[in-house]
Amino acid sequence: MVDDERRLSDVDRRVRAAISPPADVVARVVRGALSAGDVQPRRRLRAAAVVACALLVLSVGFWQVRRRPPVRPASTSLSITNEGSLLVVVGADGRRWVVGPAAERRAPGSPGSYVIVVSE
Repeated sequence: MVDDERRLSDVDRRVRAAISPPADVVARVVRGALSAGDVQPRRRLRAAAVVACALLVLSVGFWQVRRRPPVRPASTSLSITNEGSLLVVVGADGRRWVVGPAAERRAPGSPGSYVIVVSE
């Protein structure tokens, strides 16, 4: 058992040597952590974050100003009346559609029909 204890302490010593940094490195890290110079990078980081936020707000503001106003859809108001067998639809812009029963089919060679268009 004595031999095992010597081997374990030898392994323990080697692991500690491998993971333990040198004394000068430890002293440098402790000095850096305790020094007042650590405040400056934090202030710079905070200032950079404030500048980045301000630029983001300004860019979104300029983007909103440059946007076109929303296009309003055309009025969809329709007036529908029934006059006998005709259906008359009048749009809000004044256009008018007259819908009636389907025309009878005529035999080829019979007199044709015509349409009268009156502009307002």
